[in-house]
Amino acid sequence: MTSSETTFNWYHHNIDPFALTIGDVNVPWYWLNYVVGWFWCDFIGKRWIESLPQGRNYDRDLAAFRSFMLCGWFMMLIGARLGYITLYNPTYFAANPDQIIAIWNGGMSFHGGVAGIALAALFISRIYKISIFTMTDPIAFGVTPIICLGRIANFLNGELPGKLSQAPWAVIFPEPYNDGPRHPSQLYEAFGEGLVVGLILFFLRNKLKRHPGYMTLSFLGLYSVARFVIEFFRQPDPQIGVLNGLSLGQWLSVALFVSALAALRLKHSQNKN
Repeated sequence: MTSSETTFNWYHHNIDPFALTIGDVNVPWYWLNYVVGWFWCDFIGKRWIESLPQGRNYDRDLAAFRSFMLCGWFMMLIGARLGYITLYNPTYFAANPDQIIAIWNGGMSFHGGVAGIALAALFISRIYKISIFTMTDPIAFGVTPIICLGRIANFLNGELPGKLSQAPWAVIFPEPYNDGPRHPSQLYEAFGEGLVVGLILFFLRNKLKRHPGYMTLSFLGLYSVARFVIEFFRQPDPQIGVLNGLSLGQWLSVALFVSALAALRLKHSQNKN
């Protein structure tokens, strides 16, 4: 141990990455969060649709949302996995195609998951002939606690740690990140992407609810800002590093923010007309 490592009594991460064991199957915290998230978003979505203005076809909207919850959940998983494979580590998976479906080993992309959800919403909206925002607005409003818990699960799993740091709250993570204390950036993300974004949307919910799509686009914009800032503390993926000074996650967040802002301005112009 070097002299610098005696400055603070840093926490050594030794948390069991598995929430429970069913037979011979170990269930990580992160995957338990996916299951909890589905039931939570289904509950929030039903309450959201019930609170929409009178005169709507409630039965149709609820049926569309329930179909979206089933289709969207699978499309989110597929999109998140394919997003990670194609954006973060295509060379590895090209050489190891048997690992493509090994989602239990980690490797999911938030931005890929958003793309999967968008495709599912577009598909269901065409079947039921309703706006995609009828389905995505309640998800955008309800998903922030799940994002918060998901990032906490990342911390419990000892994955996606931050950069090396001498801060007193830094953490010494398990291998291969045990080369020194690091920012617990997973907890920063839980706070910023989950709690802060969620509180902003909660206090603006009545205003945003008046205009379909505002909740969805506001969530995407706010999440992108939070993710962009916190990525400065997160360790870049070793196979990618930084691209022109920014991580891949930051570039994807910039693209998502610009897209959300452009769509929000377009909807605002349409509402004024």
